Amino acid sequence: MKRVCCYTPSLSSLLDTEFYFNFSDPSSIKEATSSAAKSWIGQTVTLKCVSDGVPTPTLTWYKPDGSQINSITSTQNTVNVIMSVDQDFGDYKCVADNGLTPADSKIVKIEQISRFFLSQCQNDVFYADS
Repeated sequence: MKRVCCYTPSLSSLLDTEFYFNFSDPSSIKEATSSAAKSWIGQTVTLKCVSDGVPTPTLTWYKPDGSQINSITSTQNTVNVIMSVDQDFGDYKCVADNGLTPADSKIVKIEQISRFFLSQCQNDVFYADS
């Protein structure tokens, strides 16, 4: 929480008054992105989540199977995910929680490009119009 002090001198110096205000703001995700919307096994995808809130939120990334990737108390959380198996593709979720209701979350979808598609592209020859 942010604490702000306001000082107001009164007519008499014996009656000087200080007021304190506590400010809090629920966490809100401003941006959740990935370096690639489509990828294939063996590639690395970078996920980035940016948020705000007072107090500073804890940002947590989750894999499509629900397992936690990492968690950090900050306004930004960037992780690199190696796409190792078919189950690594799908909806990645970033959750921002600073203890105030409601917590915020955003989904980033990573689609899998099949090996068949990649091998077909490598065998094709493309010509540009002149």
